[in-house]
Amino acid sequence: MLGKSRYLAIAFVFAAVFGAVLYLNPFTPEVAADKQVWISIDELELATVQREMGDAASNFDIDVSGVTAGIAIARVNSDGLAAISDQMHISFRKCGGYVLHPTQENAFAHVEKVLSAKDFERIGGYSIDNQANVDQLLPQAVETNIRQTISDLEAFHTRRHDQPTGLESAQHIKDAWDAIASQRADVSVNTFNHTSSPQPSVILTIQGAEFPAEYVVLGAHQDSIRTGSGNTTARAPGADDDASGIASLTEAIRILVESGFTPDRTVQFMAYAAEEVGLRGSNEIATQYSPANSNINVIGALQLDMTNFKGSPTVDVSLISDSAHTNSGQNQFVSDLISEYLPNLTVTTSNCGYGCSDHASWSANGFPASFPFEAPFGQHNGQIHRAGDTLTQSGGTADHAVKFTRIALAYVGELAKGTIPEAPSSGTRFDFDGDSKTDVSIFRPGPAEWWYLKSSDGGNFAAQFGTATDTLSPADYTGDGKTDIAFFRPGTSEWFVLR
Repeated sequence: MLGKSRYLAIAFVFAAVFGAVLYLNPFTPEVAADKQVWISIDELELATVQREMGDAASNFDIDVSGVTAGIAIARVNSDGLAAISDQMHISFRKCGGYVLHPTQENAFAHVEKVLSAKDFERIGGYSIDNQANVDQLLPQAVETNIRQTISDLEAFHTRRHDQPTGLESAQHIKDAWDAIASQRADVSVNTFNHTSSPQPSVILTIQGAEFPAEYVVLGAHQDSIRTGSGNTTARAPGADDDASGIASLTEAIRILVESGFTPDRTVQFMAYAAEEVGLRGSNEIATQYSPANSNINVIGALQLDMTNFKGSPTVDVSLISDSAHTNSGQNQFVSDLISEYLPNLTVTTSNCGYGCSDHASWSANGFPASFPFEAPFGQHNGQIHRAGDTLTQSGGTADHAVKFTRIALAYVGELAKGTIPEAPSSGTRFDFDGDSKTDVSIFRPGPAEWWYLKSSDGGNFAAQFGTATDTLSPADYTGDGKTDIAFFRPGTSEWFVLR
């Protein structure tokens, strides 16, 4: 254990650099060593949690050892973490809302990093110039695939990080990602084992072809939690929070892999462990990736935490914009991506406060982070952390989550850059039967009927698909050498491909 003078020195440095620090005695020996943990948390939110918990708060030996710039560092009995998470949800409708640390020294160092993080770009400016490839990716997002992934994860009794089904659900995600990755030699899946949780994080990597040491990270948390005392083993379906984020990313992975998209920069998709109890998974990973511990250059991180509940009738995406935990330059880049590729989506900004999701771990370690959210904060899904967080709450579909899959694809396509190889076909336009010859074809706007005459055998085909106001976009989206019937619907920014 470090000497008391060391802690006093840390407090003095914080006071000199970041302003006044409330320093209290860190030595409270009544908590057994194996139960003592440290958290960093918004000072005012902690005060609300203690007030609302009343006498019960005293059972968890919450002891504040320092406050700087509104962030409190507190020693807590680990038995009280679940209750703190519960009260944070009840009072602020947020996940966790604190960051867990193994030692007081680690907690002070983390807060120092948060307060010293610079709002800068790690590349020489953002650009949007890869339309030729991104435009091919977006139409391939399939709502039923996303819906199925949400349903599969919702079926686990709970995905809580310290429960057997939480480990089983992690393995389920790994198996699903392994199945996709098996199609390509440059794609791999690994687990990241944690010291603070038995639940591993799952990481899928697509190796960069030009700049492999530069990383683009997209993440969502895999765990779920149930609010309420004694509910550590209760049913916690977590369909929106955050099976929806995992599902949105899984569909993006499928599309990138199956399309043959080869990124210039390395892309990693992460299913973080134990987000609901102090951002444990993402904090360990981001710390390991930090400049102090590795040569990995993470040029951007995107968090998808809750993507399938449209809480506002007028807003599709709310960019979380807390200045201390997101990067303004990258936030503008994400907003510009939406304007370019999904122009009919409406975007606003919100704040969610300290430690509300895994983007905060990347920001704290000096990496640009952004967090597009399902609704203005406060209008998001009211059933999270409850038994009612099921797919039914979102109308039984994954329509809203599809938008976030497309945002993820645009983010990869324009930040990692990269290309899709040309399909091994003649490239003949309007070749619906794959014989390398253009087929005579028409579209009748009135009944919205597609007709074409097969040059291969003289037969004909007809299908009713779309409306007169849709933009016709036939092309070979599946790579089988045949033109697919497809259209873009400007009113909803949706792509449709007949398969």
